[in-house]
Amino acid sequence: MSSSVWAGLGQVGLLLVALAVVYRPFGDYMAHVFTSHRHWRVEKLIYRVVRVDPETEQRWPTYATALLAFSFLGILFLYALQRLQPLLPLSFGHGAVPPAMAFNTALSFMTNTNWQSYVPEQVLGATVQMAGLTLKNFTSAAMGIVVAIALIRGFVRSRGDRSSGRIGNVWVDMVRAVVRILIPVAFLFAIVLVGLGVTDSLRSGVGITALDGTQHTLTLFPTASQEAIKELGTNGGGIYNANSAHPFENPNAWTNLIEIFLELVIPVSLTRTFGTMVGNRRQGYTILSVMGILWGGMLAVIWWAELHPTGIAARLAGDGSKVVNGISIRGRDQVMLKVTVAEVRRDIIKQLGIDLSGTLNYGTAVVNFNSSNPFSVTGQPLTDSFIHGTFPSVTATLRAMER
Repeated sequence: MSSSVWAGLGQVGLLLVALAVVYRPFGDYMAHVFTSHRHWRVEKLIYRVVRVDPETEQRWPTYATALLAFSFLGILFLYALQRLQPLLPLSFGHGAVPPAMAFNTALSFMTNTNWQSYVPEQVLGATVQMAGLTLKNFTSAAMGIVVAIALIRGFVRSRGDRSSGRIGNVWVDMVRAVVRILIPVAFLFAIVLVGLGVTDSLRSGVGITALDGTQHTLTLFPTASQEAIKELGTNGGGIYNANSAHPFENPNAWTNLIEIFLELVIPVSLTRTFGTMVGNRRQGYTILSVMGILWGGMLAVIWWAELHPTGIAARLAGDGSKVVNGISIRGRDQVMLKVTVAEVRRDIIKQLGIDLSGTLNYGTAVVNFNSSNPFSVTGQPLTDSFIHGTFPSVTATLRAMER
């Protein structure tokens, strides 16, 4: 096997070891969080401010209604924040997010789907990213956790006092999920990610001079603080358009391993929490086994597909072994691609995801991409790009997915 395969197997092995190490203590800790009768001081302060009695439990209709009401208010808050962006500090000159886009983003982030129909670097400032999207990464993840806890309580209490029908206090569960689980873990790993090279800045960007002498600006954000909770809360939607493929979000193999670990640690450990709370840990192991089989099967399929490249790349190269998959690019392999992208943009070409400005060399062929708006969203021919070498001239039409 090649060195990249061994490296991949090593990463999977380290991931499984890390999950195994934290499985029991973290799972039991989450069970303790949601079964303890003791309230922290900061939690008592929150209950006092929002006028909640932490000792009162709710029946499932009240519990569910409270979650829906909280979600609705969260959508309104995030929508308003985006629409009022020009009035906010650290907006970096960005205008108000269009109504339809703001509504879609608010609804998406509140429901933990985090689908983005925009380029964050070009649409959002740091305040909306931090006070809006990062906040929703916490609250939507907490909602997912408390729904699982309420379900577990439903199993447990259905075997006892059937007349009570009470499954806990949604506000207590939400506060504990955020204060005792999400904030401490996200804070810790945000520091770790910064130490490993993930950016975290309130500056709008930093100017650079490219090799050809042109000036460009690299957009900066408080990336690590959002990246940690984005992964921990299994949220999608990155602070950059390229998401965790962006080098500012995920610069090396260690950050990649940590971010995958953060995505899996709560779902995996919740199976231990389930077994502990229902009083039968073998049930938790059963759920974990099913999850492991599904994950392992999909991993094997994807791994095989990555090792057997097909399609246009393999046909152009003439040999599938010559294709370097983007997921496997590390160090020198990236240089061997000989691709220079001067600035990442997507206001012109949304199908490709980038406004190409650079040069690609392959053998005797040289493809130059001119960034002076060569592409049109109306589907006009590609006229400002040219190919020289042994290849015939090419006329292509690129159409945008969004107009």
